[in-house]
Amino acid sequence: MKKGYIGFGLESNHEKKVLRMVQQSLVLNNNATLVATNVLAKANAVLSKHEIICAVAIETFNLRRYSTKQNVVNQGMRPCGIEFIPTS
Repeated sequence: MKKGYIGFGLESNHEKKVLRMVQQSLVLNNNATLVATNVLAKANAVLSKHEIICAVAIETFNLRRYSTKQNVVNQGMRPCGIEFIPTS
């Protein structure tokens, strides 16, 4: 923070780097989800004639606690594979 002022455009270089890192990690997370969805659509197209459908397998993991006052541990989710489900 510069000179005690708070507001948009007055961030220090360190704060700007942190904001960029958070934004880039969100974009990379979104990219992984889009790739998993694209693979799922292609697999469903190939396996539909064999009466098999696919679903994205989602892995959950606990996020770190950032406060001692936080009662519940938040969970994150990420795609980790494909589940094959027979329809008959």
